[in-house]
Amino acid sequence: MRVSRLVVLLAIPAWAVALSGCTKRSPTEALDPREGTCESCHVVGVASQVEAGYAVSKDFVTSVHGRRGCTGCHAGTEEPAREQEAHKGLVDDPSGRAGNICASCHRERAERYGRTVHGSQSGVLRAIRERTGATELAGNARDMFEQACGSCHASCGKCHLKRDAGGSAPITAQHTISGEPDPRESCLTCHERLSREYQGLVQGNQPDVHFERGMTCFDCHPRSGFHGEGQPAESRYEVADLPSCSGCHPQVLSETTTNIYHRLMVKKVQCQVCHSQSYLTCYNCHVSRQRSQLALEEVDFRIGKNPAKSDRHPWDWVVLRHVPIAPDSYTDWGVSQTRFSEFPTWRYASPHNIRKKTTQNSGCYGPCHLNAAVFLTRDYLQQKVSQGAMVPAEIEANANVVVEKVP
Repeated sequence: MRVSRLVVLLAIPAWAVALSGCTKRSPTEALDPREGTCESCHVVGVASQVEAGYAVSKDFVTSVHGRRGCTGCHAGTEEPAREQEAHKGLVDDPSGRAGNICASCHRERAERYGRTVHGSQSGVLRAIRERTGATELAGNARDMFEQACGSCHASCGKCHLKRDAGGSAPITAQHTISGEPDPRESCLTCHERLSREYQGLVQGNQPDVHFERGMTCFDCHPRSGFHGEGQPAESRYEVADLPSCSGCHPQVLSETTTNIYHRLMVKKVQCQVCHSQSYLTCYNCHVSRQRSQLALEEVDFRIGKNPAKSDRHPWDWVVLRHVPIAPDSYTDWGVSQTRFSEFPTWRYASPHNIRKKTTQNSGCYGPCHLNAAVFLTRDYLQQKVSQGAMVPAEIEANANVVVEKVP
């Protein structure tokens, strides 16, 4: 019911929605403190007690978004009612993929955002299509995808609603909507694994040198890319404005560089192979509920063969991170991964924990060359299978990225 309500809303001409939706209440009538209204339970200074994470400030109520009224975005009941009645038909994330209410006022931007890797989840969908052999997800499988992956990932509110450091509360900072999101509260909340690596919160690691210099996500990843400027991409590594190390460090590509390692290796070896620290990798997440294994996170570092060679990623040797997937991951959706063994579960990675000096670049032989402990080998895969972290089918799936003979 709540989805259909939003679909109908979005079917109304844009000018009509914009005029009616964005001026629903005037500043003077925005606050309705009567018992049983949204404000009587959720507005700080009006409600006697506000449940943690659901507090809204008086300033928000009189803001341009607040003047839509609570039901203007969240549906539910406008008139005073008991909680159960008031929340009937409630839309907890109005900016969600099922019916983006933000589009009623920000239509062009919302449409462009829907074509980005965040908005479309194109990378996730491509991985599913590859392993299932399907040209697209349809019917029950698509519905399940939206209810599972799509229920959390990449709505407008995930970036523009200020949240706490952990990101667990539904609305924090008293429902503050920010036109220019703080990457510490948006990017690093969702990309939590990367966040810990970047800030040096992984045991035994130091912060990324870029973090130490005060650089934020937007210093390398332009804001323009998040709202769909440029051509749609099917992977985060294919976006038009993808940053590269040489963009800021062009000297590494110079044939006259005095750094002999750069001169010999820069066209064969990904920068992260020498300059990343150990990083987080995961097992047993995103698997079928029929499986009993618990999710496992480990600190690891594995060099392997490049599974995604292209003009932008031409290197022979790259760092690889395990993708938490199993043959029965989509069993609950009624989807079978008939091509599971054709695609590696150790994928191209770009850890955000860069240092000039690392363990593996402290010397040639020992720290890196002839050191099986830093390479993805068949023996290592067998070890993970015996531990229950991987399944036997992954041996074949990763045949093209494992290192048969450690250099």
